[in-house]
Parts: sequence; structure tokens; C-alpha cells
Amino acid sequence: MVLVRIFIRCFFVSCFIASIVLAAFWVRSYYVVDIVRHLSANQKTLQTQEYLVIVNRGRLYYCEDSMTYDQADGFDFALAADAEAGERPGTSWTFERPFDEWVSIMNPIPWLTRLGISANRSSESIHIDRARPAPPQRLGDAWEVGVEMNMPIWELWLLFLIPSLFWTFCFLRGKRRSQRRWETAHCRKCNYDLRASKGRCPECGTPF
Repeated sequence: MVLVRIFIRCFFVSCFIASIVLAAFWVRSYYVVDIVRHLSANQKTLQTQEYLVIVNRGRLYYCEDSMTYDQADGFDFALAADAEAGERPGTSWTFERPFDEWVSIMNPIPWLTRLGISANRSSESIHIDRARPAPPQRLGDAWEVGVEMNMPIWELWLLFLIPSLFWTFCFLRGKRRSQRRWETAHCRKCNYDLRASKGRCPECGTPF
């Protein structure tokens, strides 16, 4: 029972902290754009994974892209191209000025769109070709799977704020109830009448 109470308190405190952080990023996004990118590459499976989170103009963007190559040459060529563009395996956090929203070319996910969340997905096979030096060389094929989603930060903020407000209300109500019991000479914990007792509650053992 004690562990359950600790878990519930930790959950509500986490929601409260998350709501404060989201509110700060919400205001900040109108002045500075935060871009967090994580790129990983697995040489054994010839697979790359890229995760991208952007906070811009009050909206939260999340993109996930997975590439699976059928040949090592295509895998190495793609990593070299990413390195030339400044995208190397690892995690980076960069800042930019606010920009206009982009238009996705992926296929929308209907059930999320009905909830007011813009979500898209794509799955396609692409060819890996090296044009230079001539003549062009086929380096294999790759299968790409991508997911893209964006939503207003205030919706996510409310998702964490409502449990926080509920916990705050319950906490203040419990404090008020405990104070009212003490003012009427009753135990703060079990509401036992303490007018004939001294030092400790005879019902639950709580000192007073």
C-alpha cells in the first residue's frame, strides 16, 4: 500500500514538472527553435535510424525515419553523404530562428487527424545510385519507413496539467481536513477523539 502511494505521488509530481517544462518551451518556441536530432547506424544490419524533435512557434514536431539497405556499399555511401551534410551518428541539440510550418508529403493517418493531430507516414523502396565519378553506379536498394507527427504544445501541456491540478486539489483538501480535525481535538490521521488522550492517538498511534 505504501509503495502504491509513493508511485501515485511520483506520477503526479512528474506530471507537474512536465507541465512546467512544456509551458517554458511553449513560450520559448516563439523566440528560439529547439532542434534535437539523434542518428544511429548499425553496420551489422545495414540499418540507420533517425529521430527528430522540433519545437517551433507553439508546435511540437516529431519525425522518425528508418532506412534498411540491401548492400554494404549503399549503406556506406549514405553515411558518407550524411557526413558531408553535417549529419553524423549521435545526438545533437541546435537552435534556430522560428520558421514557417512545413507541408508534409507523407500519407496522413486518418484516426489521428480526427483528434486534431497532424500525423503522416510513408513506406517506400528507393534506389541508391552514385552519379560521380562517371559512369553512374548502382549501389543497391533501400527500404524507407517514416513517421511524422506535429501537434500544438498546449494540447500536450493540458495532458500533464490536468493530473497536476487534480493532485494539488487533493493535497490542499487533505491539508485542510487535517487542520480541521486538529482544531476540533481529533487525530489528524484517523479522526479519533483525542480530548481524553495524551501524547499519542490510542487508535492509530500517531503522536500529537
